[in-house]
Amino acid sequence: MEAQSLRQLIDDCREELDDAVAPYLWGDELLIRYLNEAVEEACIRARLLVESRNPDVCRIALQAGQADYALHPSVYVIRRAALEDRPGEPLCRTSSAVLDGCSEQWRTEQGRPSYVIRDRQTREVSLSPVPAEAGALLMTVWRVPTAAEVMESDDDEPVIDAIHHRKLVHWACHRAFNKKDSERYSPQDADRQLTLFIDFFGDRPTARALQQLATDPVSGTSPVWF
Repeated sequence: MEAQSLRQLIDDCREELDDAVAPYLWGDELLIRYLNEAVEEACIRARLLVESRNPDVCRIALQAGQADYALHPSVYVIRRAALEDRPGEPLCRTSSAVLDGCSEQWRTEQGRPSYVIRDRQTREVSLSPVPAEAGALLMTVWRVPTAAEVMESDDDEPVIDAIHHRKLVHWACHRAFNKKDSERYSPQDADRQLTLFIDFFGDRPTARALQQLATDPVSGTSPVWF
């Protein structure tokens, strides 16, 4: 299946919305925003972007005595993490709540990290024990598009596989029909388009499900797969 450009997707939206003749009821700028939303929604629902190679996303330089590190904004679940000098020995993915019940010193004790903590309240990842020396953390993650991958120009294409491109239109049309100040506001059509999108990409996971997916069963919680 051939990839579709942003312009082709906009045209597909207009055909679906019966809005193919100017002046348009929904401007290009709005449809572009909805289509970029669609890519992000598809990635979260169907886990379409698995990243382990891009160092900007998947590698964090560690400093001695520093426990907390900024996580790339595109990352929503860490699937695997290991220290760079021992990539074959993954750290245990856990939560602060679990470690609070095991040790009072986990936030301050220094040594070789064995736990990686990703609590969703912050955009950070923490290590325990706190690194006693410099190094690097390597991760495999599920992510959404980076800022550089957001579609802006007519020739841009969604970063996800081409087989998914046409289905993005359903999300954009769902959002368009739900715009209350539009002449074509139609909750029924919006719901129909959302159903088509969900049928292909699945339901959106809850925040609880995402937290569980970022936690190893051995740490005291059981992942809930969606």
